[in-house]
Amino acid sequence: MLRTLLAYVLDPPPCIRPEEFRSYRLFSVGTLSGFLIHVFYSTLFAVYGVHEMLLANTVSLPTYALAFLLNRRGHPFVAMAMCTVELCAHQILALRYLGWEAGFQYFLLLVPVVVFYLPGSRNWAKLAMAALAVGTFFGLKAWSMQLAPVYTVDPAVLSAATYMAIVGTLGLLAFLAHFYNRAAETAEQKLREEYNRAEDLLHNILPVPIARRLKDGPGTIADGFSDASVLFADIVGFTGLSEKVSPQRLVALLNELFSEFDDLVVRRGLEKIKTIGDAYMVAAGIPEPRPDHAEAIVELAFDMLEAAARHGDRLGCPFNMRVGVNSGPVVAGVIGRRKFIYDLWGDSVNTAARMESHGIPGAVQVSQETLDRLGGRYLFEARGEISIKGKGTMPVYLVKARRKDGAPGQA
Repeated sequence: MLRTLLAYVLDPPPCIRPEEFRSYRLFSVGTLSGFLIHVFYSTLFAVYGVHEMLLANTVSLPTYALAFLLNRRGHPFVAMAMCTVELCAHQILALRYLGWEAGFQYFLLLVPVVVFYLPGSRNWAKLAMAALAVGTFFGLKAWSMQLAPVYTVDPAVLSAATYMAIVGTLGLLAFLAHFYNRAAETAEQKLREEYNRAEDLLHNILPVPIARRLKDGPGTIADGFSDASVLFADIVGFTGLSEKVSPQRLVALLNELFSEFDDLVVRRGLEKIKTIGDAYMVAAGIPEPRPDHAEAIVELAFDMLEAAARHGDRLGCPFNMRVGVNSGPVVAGVIGRRKFIYDLWGDSVNTAARMESHGIPGAVQVSQETLDRLGGRYLFEARGEISIKGKGTMPVYLVKARRKDGAPGQA
């Protein structure tokens, strides 16, 4: 039952907006605490026979109960205004019957602290409630110098009452500080988690150095690289496969294969550029130059062919790929403002695409430029010169395997 009661007090109803959850919980606990404090003082006044204050506290109980319900209905300003007026009126009566030494006026000091935790930007209302409470406090102090209380209470009892009022005020302020400290810590933790999630997402879209530059400020991000390697890979027979399996299964297969490619790219320290349908594009030597870009991307090509073959074996049907690589100067940058990507341009990129489209399934086809950069560390097969759209005839080669002796040669 206690858990149900706590849930009723702390769990915001549907009418409360998410940004108001913290203030809702604070005022729910605050109004409930005010109700319980007045129950305690009602009992105390009944024992000591202070009937006027007993009546005042009894009248205050429905005020705090109504304030609690108003807060649950999404009217925290009205609830706080009711509590502020009740506190001011209550302290005037307390001073009249018990005097300043009873200490009840210290509860007024809660108002100028609590009101600024009200949601929204109605600062005029917050200032008005704070001014009313502070003005009442100092007005009571001035009045107490000219007023003799109606009841003469045992000094020990007055000291105990003052102590309880101060402890109650400080306790509620401590609760407020603890509550908002915990809320701030929780908010900061969620903010860090969201920030890290956004960073991970951004880094999945853009290379880390490019993401940093993009966050530093607006401006065109474009870089020229004098020497890099570009790989295109395409699934052979993908159109036929798409006619045999459901769309969901097709996307799942493609995602599974390309996710493994992503892992291979990260392991090799290369940069995935994008996927285009069933084609996969990778670059080496950008955005950070590296001297072994051709070798690194050819090793990736072998890894990709092995991964495709494994997937084909698991499917029980050929699942092969053509891979083409070219090396040379490229331009890299980010274009657009929505759904932007880090992309490559230049003749070297177009040639790499032609190496793939004119390639052989299950093989890595490279241009003369890439072969020259491999430094004789691989066995290769010369295919002679083939006609490349937009380039005329070009010599192309199939890279077979890494040479163990490091001497140049053909397979």
